[in-house]
Amino acid sequence: SWTKEFYLDQVHRPRHYGKGSAPLFGNFLEPLSMTAWWIVPMVWLPVNFYFFYIGFTNQNKLVAMAFWLLGLFVWTFLEYALHRFLFHLDYYLPENQIAFTIHFLLHGIHHYLPMDKYRLVMPPTLFIVLCYPIKTLVFSVLPYYMACSGFAGGFLGYIMYDVTHYVLHHSKLPRYFQELKKYHLEHHYKNYELGFGVTSKFWDKVFGTYLGPDDVYQKTN
Repeated sequence: SWTKEFYLDQVHRPRHYGKGSAPLFGNFLEPLSMTAWWIVPMVWLPVNFYFFYIGFTNQNKLVAMAFWLLGLFVWTFLEYALHRFLFHLDYYLPENQIAFTIHFLLHGIHHYLPMDKYRLVMPPTLFIVLCYPIKTLVFSVLPYYMACSGFAGGFLGYIMYDVTHYVLHHSKLPRYFQELKKYHLEHHYKNYELGFGVTSKFWDKVFGTYLGPDDVYQKTN
């Protein structure tokens, strides 16, 4: 019987479980909630290459690459929008336990345990659920081969995003990525209502959610 205020306060206080991953379900569902980072490229790069190949070999090469680049660019916006408006629905949550549970499973657990290595990338089952309506929209709006190219670009953007998200939490990186790492970790440890970009800060600057050095957490509601 938690209140929404209590739930949100607790879920955005980062904890560190120690070695390994904290148990979430405690039953046969447990493996479905844990994903090693290498699963993402291993499972999805062959699928991505299939869509790229179909689009690239069945239409003008310049057209194919143009839609591939467009898809990649659109992904950067989707990355920002999904993170801000779906994963951080936060204060628009209904005040009931089912809503809290869905919020926690989607993204809350990552803020609760931000350094859990096996809950940093999206499980394939959850990706399919979130990707299906996007794929359906792309293939209903564009001619088939253009849709293949555009979808391949966006799909690759997702793969790069998930791998980047992992390394920002757990790897030593070159200077540019060190800046992204600092920016993303400040989203976790400094102000979770700003800094929604993971692979870039571009859309944060466009929409006024840039997390600057002087920003501190202030409760908005």
